[in-house]
Amino acid sequence: MTPAEFYAQNKVDLIVTSSAGGSTDFLGRLMASWWPNVVEGGAMRVLNIEEGGRMVAMNTLWKAKPDGLTMAEALGHGSLLAPTVTKAEGVQYDITKLIYIINAAKSPLMFEISTKAPYDSIEDLRGVSGFRFAASEEQQMLGAALIAAVLGMKDAKLVLGYSGSTEAGLSLARGETDGTTYSSSTATKWIDKGGITKDAPFAAMSFIRSDWFPDVPALSEVVTLTPEQANWLRVASAFESTRVVLLPPGVPQDRVDFVTDAVWKMFQEAAFIKQAKRVWPIWSEYQTGEEYLEIAKAAAAIPLSEIAGLQEIVKEMSP
Repeated sequence: MTPAEFYAQNKVDLIVTSSAGGSTDFLGRLMASWWPNVVEGGAMRVLNIEEGGRMVAMNTLWKAKPDGLTMAEALGHGSLLAPTVTKAEGVQYDITKLIYIINAAKSPLMFEISTKAPYDSIEDLRGVSGFRFAASEEQQMLGAALIAAVLGMKDAKLVLGYSGSTEAGLSLARGETDGTTYSSSTATKWIDKGGITKDAPFAAMSFIRSDWFPDVPALSEVVTLTPEQANWLRVASAFESTRVVLLPPGVPQDRVDFVTDAVWKMFQEAAFIKQAKRVWPIWSEYQTGEEYLEIAKAAAAIPLSEIAGLQEIVKEMSP
């Protein structure tokens, strides 16, 4: 049986590493609606798995039968890179052995402030006490710890337990938290809904500015970093938000090739891109599966000692 015949006769399960309603879910459902357009007779259903900080979803993919009928659309930073770098408890998968198809929807992380918080500039935040950071994933915790360290904040706190960006955004809008480190695309959504000010984000969590907010400085432009802090920022900047389409290890190569061709055809359709831009107005260039595998290998090779100091700060800030 050829791959075309196989996928025409079988439904694909697309694991989406988020709850229904968010941007990750939007892209997954967009892919499912387009699958029959690129695979004659094909069908795809979306399976939302958000438990366990997205690790349950990735563990499910890792254990899936390698027949090519289980795929995932995952947050590159939250589902793959950050849990691996931090050696997060519960990770059962090896990101260097997964099969990557495409990496898209790049959105660098930003440091953002609530409309309810009494701060007008980065200078206002230096040495403040009791700043509350909303966080739902490892990379936001590390980002918060980095901000607290470089600005000399005192008794900064992590407010945890959010299922994702929607709940975290509500906490900012209600003034229950003061700031966070989420993606540029999420920041745009929160600005539109009034959760953060139009004068924020205060900084891009990187050494370069975000294409989404070209007038907002990079963190390295507004603070003087120690060598250790600069190294932390290099790690944090690698956690920019992306959406990765992937398969579990062991899928036959002819089916991998077929899925790759179908997904790339889908993502290059003008009508698909137009729909995607409803959520990501800045629609970045794609990376191939081979290119993303190199990113995964580089992340897996980062020794835990490089961020040990940052993780200690996370512990101090955690409830």
